[in-house]
Amino acid sequence: MEKKRSTRQIKSLTMLFDDWLSKADEKDKALAPNVRKGKWALILFAFSLLFAGSFVCLPVAQFLGTRLESPSGNACETREIESGTATFEMPVDSFENQLKRNLHENLPEKK
Repeated sequence: MEKKRSTRQIKSLTMLFDDWLSKADEKDKALAPNVRKGKWALILFAFSLLFAGSFVCLPVAQFLGTRLESPSGNACETREIESGTATFEMPVDSFENQLKRNLHENLPEKK
């Protein structure tokens, strides 16, 4: 019973919003073209100011400069030192390279 009531309320609110929106659209279309352009330019300018102001007025996140230390004797750390490369680099035969190789193998050779 409550579900039907809430569904009816949502439908009635949706209908009210649609009516309000269509009336506002009709009023906007009734305006002179220059007035209409000026109104929308003013609205766009106001939203742009709000957007730019949000970067100025809102606080900036503060990042702490603490560095997390890895435990000594880590296997990844020793491999990184031995190989001289970072452990997060992709290997030479990554998926992308394999895909490129397969694509080039399937292309017919031009003579």
